Amino acid sequence: VRGHLRRWRTVRLLPQIMTPTVSAAESASAPSSGATDRVMIVDDDLEILSELSDFLRLAKRDVVSASSAAQAKQLILADPSIKIVISDLRMPDQDGIELINGLQSTPAMQSRPIRFIIVTGHGTLTEAQRSMRARASDFLTKPISPKAMLAAIDGALVSIRAEEERRGRLQGLEQNRESLRRQILDSAAKAV
Repeated sequence: VRGHLRRWRTVRLLPQIMTPTVSAAESASAPSSGATDRVMIVDDDLEILSELSDFLRLAKRDVVSASSAAQAKQLILADPSIKIVISDLRMPDQDGIELINGLQSTPAMQSRPIRFIIVTGHGTLTEAQRSMRARASDFLTKPISPKAMLAAIDGALVSIRAEEERRGRLQGLEQNRESLRRQILDSAAKAV
């Protein structure tokens, strides 16, 4: 912990993350996250941003952070290695769901495998439904359990891997189809 003055507020908001304990089994059971699997934390509260980032670094995650939705959008569009975005729901410039919707409507993001996790201290059923309609992969309420945070990240990574594998298979099938089409056209041209 960086200081005693900010500790009172952080303990109140994130008591379980203040003392992150990541067991060797939890760390080892995480889906293989290579150097290309970055996690972005988006929160306008700099103390929470710092605590979540520190916790995820202790859990051996590659973390980048942003203190606003606008900054997050700029960083995400510039860095394709960001695979998971954990965003606070309520922020002054734009809420986390608006961030998701704005990114998903950007042409550069259409074919990019990325998952969003919404975090809030004011979780209501309506907000959870809004998050799921925006295709957030998870909705976590504060205080956040370390196990729940890691499980949400690991679940998102598994989903990304499955999507990447499916896209790879589809690309391979498309290449095979194109090769067969060329062979048929070549055979037809020789027959004439």
